Amino acid sequence: MPRSKPKAFSEAERKFWDRLRDYIHQSGGWITSEPHTDPIRFECLPASSLPELLRGRGYDVVGAGSGERLLPSTQVIRQAGNVTALTVQNVVPTVVEVYQFQLPFE
Repeated sequence: MPRSKPKAFSEAERKFWDRLRDYIHQSGGWITSEPHTDPIRFECLPASSLPELLRGRGYDVVGAGSGERLLPSTQVIRQAGNVTALTVQNVVPTVVEVYQFQLPFE
């Protein structure tokens, strides 16, 4: 079945989408949907309050499964009796929850 052409967003809708993107990012989430598309799909850590924050703002946020994201990790290694420590930074696969919600555009 051929895909329908996505709705073109107005300038006001694009700005609204951008503000939502910033809010999700500042709240510890990551948008994974294409810019200026509907629905918005995002990821966050399992303990995140972001889905509830968005629901509290009136969005019908629904779970869409889970996945993995590479996130930075810092490990401090100390040896017994040694005052120096070794700090190791790397990235590790981390489980994230996936959610999505529709925008209030017609």
